[in-house]
Amino acid sequence: MPLNLSRFSDDCVLTASMELAWTAWSIPFLTARRGQPISGWIISDRSAREVAAYWGRHCYLHIARGRTRLLRFHDPGVRAMLWQDLDARQRALLLHPVKAVFSLNRHQALESFSAPSTPASDPNATASNRLDEQLRLSEQQWQQVNDYSTVHAAWSYLVGQDLISRDTPVTEALRHSLGVASSYGVTSADDRMLFLVCGLCHGIGFHAHARMADVWRRTAGGEPFVDAVEAVSGRSFEQLSTYLMD
Repeated sequence: MPLNLSRFSDDCVLTASMELAWTAWSIPFLTARRGQPISGWIISDRSAREVAAYWGRHCYLHIARGRTRLLRFHDPGVRAMLWQDLDARQRALLLHPVKAVFSLNRHQALESFSAPSTPASDPNATASNRLDEQLRLSEQQWQQVNDYSTVHAAWSYLVGQDLISRDTPVTEALRHSLGVASSYGVTSADDRMLFLVCGLCHGIGFHAHARMADVWRRTAGGEPFVDAVEAVSGRSFEQLSTYLMD
């Protein structure tokens, strides 16, 4: 909704929305999996209707492998990861009708997203600002987008169990380690989440430990991750860290 912060009533709305956004990243809210009710705050010279129309036409809906896909960049958790995976041209297309987008991130800190101004002399300036140009993602980027919910689930689970600090970052290296998981035959959503749980708890390089080699031979053959760990270690999955340190 449009806000004019010179009006007291609109200032109150902004304050209330920030309080709700803060609450949405609280542990109870994350545990309840209620999603993010506040997408963020936009600064733009365009009307809210114009911004919504542009995003609806050029950014939200995509056809990937013959299927209609929704790019949920309105979700602040998705947007933070997506922004890292987009190149400069894609960022400019995404933010074409706005100057900046602000939101609270998973660490309950204010985060801003803005595309640098393109110099008029830049040969890509015209192409980047064409109103009819569609935001398009590569196949690799769609694979990364597919993993966002898995990454969020792993981080939220560990924070909710007080096993990692809320300040623990979700790095590009951590997210992209799921590509390694795929090479080990770790493909189910649950197993991929547990792979990230291990990365967050035991270090991102846990999978390269010599004692994990037999585990990956089993998962490559189709065995579930947990079953493979327990068969190789002779211990429960929760004792993986002890097995790696012995």
